[in-house]
Amino acid sequence: MDKEVKTVDISLDTIIRECSLNKDLSFEHYIYFNLSNRELIHEIFKYKKFNNDFTNKISCYSTSSSIIGRIRPSYDYFLSELIKIMNLKYDGGDDELLTKRLLERLDILTNIKNEKELKKEFPLLYKDLIDGRKYYNGLISLYSINGEYEVQSKEHYYYSCGLKKNLKNFVKTQSVMYKRYICDRKKLKEKQENFSFNPYLRKYFDKDKLMLYIIDKYISYCETSSEQAKIRYIMNKIEMYIKSYDYSKYYVIYNDNNEKVDINSINHRYNLLKEKLSDKNVEWILIPKGKTLSKVRKRGKERTLFMSTKDIELLKKVGEAKEVFYESSNYIAKVVGLGKYKGYVGYIYENGEVILDMQYDSKKPKTAKGNAAYNMAVDDFEELSKKNKQQLINNPKVKRICHKNNWTDQIRPIIERKATEEEKNKTKELIKRLKRKP
Repeated sequence: MDKEVKTVDISLDTIIRECSLNKDLSFEHYIYFNLSNRELIHEIFKYKKFNNDFTNKISCYSTSSSIIGRIRPSYDYFLSELIKIMNLKYDGGDDELLTKRLLERLDILTNIKNEKELKKEFPLLYKDLIDGRKYYNGLISLYSINGEYEVQSKEHYYYSCGLKKNLKNFVKTQSVMYKRYICDRKKLKEKQENFSFNPYLRKYFDKDKLMLYIIDKYISYCETSSEQAKIRYIMNKIEMYIKSYDYSKYYVIYNDNNEKVDINSINHRYNLLKEKLSDKNVEWILIPKGKTLSKVRKRGKERTLFMSTKDIELLKKVGEAKEVFYESSNYIAKVVGLGKYKGYVGYIYENGEVILDMQYDSKKPKTAKGNAAYNMAVDDFEELSKKNKQQLINNPKVKRICHKNNWTDQIRPIIERKATEEEKNKTKELIKRLKRKP
């Protein structure tokens, strides 16, 4: 089975407004999505925080064979909201460092001494406390008039906040709840990964309009993201959609920004993206053949090399794996020289690293490996990429990586190293100087 890949988050408000088959069921739709995720949250954390079910955004996952795939609650949205509530500035991944930072914030919450501190350190929790008191006081007023009142389950959280008029008690209960959220959050992710909104969407929503909306989100992601590997993956999905679109029907929706979206706008933006993302050209051959290394014979007789079918198949697998490795890496631009795709091509990364490697050609099995890949900095690319292999081998500015053993393990740390601002700027300057593929 194909692995599912997270593509984009989509707005619950927009799909209900634009894609519902029956506008009269809008309220029921909100109830369904909210309750579905609320049950998952309660099952993991054993606490119902009823003023936030983390359903404003839901996630879209696809496989290599599907355009949309599966839609389910967004763990990323839950995590971003948790970070926001904890008033933490953090743009890293969901790892042990994030847990450490969140728990540090939790220690600060636990030691809050007065409402002024709470408002400064945790403004969203302070708002919950104030809103809870207002709700609770409203119930008391209602009770004094009618002699009875009932706390609705959906207001349970505000009611609980209101009861904790003593700040110390409020802080204590919030600390307990958010410690669960922080420490057990990945259990929620596992639960959400096994859940799907698809049966409900198929029953009550217009599939074609939903797909049009998601394609619009795909393009918006590609227009703003720097994750090149994911952009290429999503661009393939957009192309699949355009090719499969039923032109006998005409669908129109309005996206999150209330902009009109139809197949014409999709085609226009897609073509602009293709132009922007196309390979870059240079007016020289990348790593031209040098006289010494281009000799394939000894003096006298010419040596002919025959390859068995087994050898060819093995090289084919290696070549395809090599192609996947580079195309799934997060390169910013791919550079092609006068040799086009029949020689070396360059991959430029945000951190200022350039990898030059032989382009794999299935008709020429030996291109699966080539002799080696060459690593250099963007500062030196224009000078060094014009030199032949022999000249590069002894150059201190070049790292030569032979295609043997786990050669990709040598390249991965180079291209995945975090970029400095200076390196990002130098990379952008180089790419601006390169021509687009004609």
